[in-house]
Amino acid sequence: MDKYIDTLKEITNNFSYHRFIDFLKEIDSEILNGNSLHLTPEFIYYFKQIISMVNDQYIVDNRPGTLGHMLVENALLNKERLSPMLSVCFFLEQKANLDLDAVCNEINFSHLNEKYYRMMITNNHDNSNSSISINWTHYSKPKETADKYNYDMMFDILHELTHVYQLTRTEQTENPFDKLTYYDYQKDSILIRNGGNSGNMFFHQSLLSEFMADEQAYAFMLQLIQNHPEYFNNDLIENKQNEYQERKNGTYGDYGANPREAFSELILDIKKTYEKYPNEPSVAFIKPMLEEIEILNQKSQPLIIQLQSQGFSEKAWDRYYSIFLKSLYKFDGKNIIMENVLQDNISKRI
Repeated sequence: MDKYIDTLKEITNNFSYHRFIDFLKEIDSEILNGNSLHLTPEFIYYFKQIISMVNDQYIVDNRPGTLGHMLVENALLNKERLSPMLSVCFFLEQKANLDLDAVCNEINFSHLNEKYYRMMITNNHDNSNSSISINWTHYSKPKETADKYNYDMMFDILHELTHVYQLTRTEQTENPFDKLTYYDYQKDSILIRNGGNSGNMFFHQSLLSEFMADEQAYAFMLQLIQNHPEYFNNDLIENKQNEYQERKNGTYGDYGANPREAFSELILDIKKTYEKYPNEPSVAFIKPMLEEIEILNQKSQPLIIQLQSQGFSEKAWDRYYSIFLKSLYKFDGKNIIMENVLQDNISKRI
C-alpha cells in the first residue's frame, strides 16, 4: 500500500490525467485478479484530493464538476461496468454529500464465496472508527448487462452509506428525524448483538435500519433514473420502478409499506418465544433485551407522533425524507414526487 500512497502523492503534486487513469487500472487489475486489498485512511486522503479536482469544462449544477464525478458518469454513459476504484469514487462523493468526510475512510476489498454478503459496514465501537468491506466476488459474477451491474453497485453503496449515517447520529441532536434514526439503529443493534440472524431474510427485512437503508437507496436511484434515463436501459428502468411499486404497495408484506408494524411483529414473535419457554436458560436473555428495546420505544414514541402530525413517516402513503437528495418526497402510487427540493440538490447528473 505504501507504493500506491507514494504514487498518489506524486500525482497530487504533479497531476497527469493519463498517469492517474493508469494508476486506477493498476489497482483495479489487482482486485479483479482476486487479490484482497485494504485502502487505508492515508490512501483515501490523497485519493480524495485527486478525484475532487474540478474541470472548468465539465459543468454539473451550473458549476465545474469533479474528476471523480466525470469518470463515474462516463462509465454509465458508455455502458461500462463501474470498476472497483470508480465504485470508490461514487462512495466517497456520496459520503461527502452526507457530510461524513471524517468517518468510514477505510475500504476493504475481499473475495469471499458467501452468497448474502455483498457489502458491510463495520463499526468499531472501541475507537469510533468505521470501515466498509466490499466482497468483490459477488460483483465479479456475470450480470445481464453493465446497466444492471452498475445499478446494483450504486444501490448497495447507498444502502451501506445510510448505515454510516445511522451510526453517526446521536441522542443529543435536536433534529427529530435524526434522533428517531438513532433510536431505531440502537434497537436493531441490540437485536443483532443478542444473536439476531441478520442472514435470515425475514429478520433482516423487519429491522427499521434496514428498511431505511433500502428506502434511501431506492429514492436516490429512482430519481436518477427519472432524471437521466440515458444511464440505464428501458427494461431495467421498468423493472426497478415495478419493484419499488410492489414494495410500497405491500406486496411483500409490511417491510416496505409499514415497516414499524413489521418491526413490532418481529418483537411480538420474540416475546412469544420467551413466554412459551420462560424457564429455559437459553432464552433467559430475551427478557432484559426486550426491556432495553422498550425503553427506546418509549423515547421514540413522541418523535413518531411529532413527525406523523406533519404527515411524515415511513408508511408508504406518507412523506419521507431523502438524506442524499435532502428533500421530502412522496410516492403517488407510480412515481416518487419530490417536495421542497432546493435546486442545488437536483443534480443534472449523478
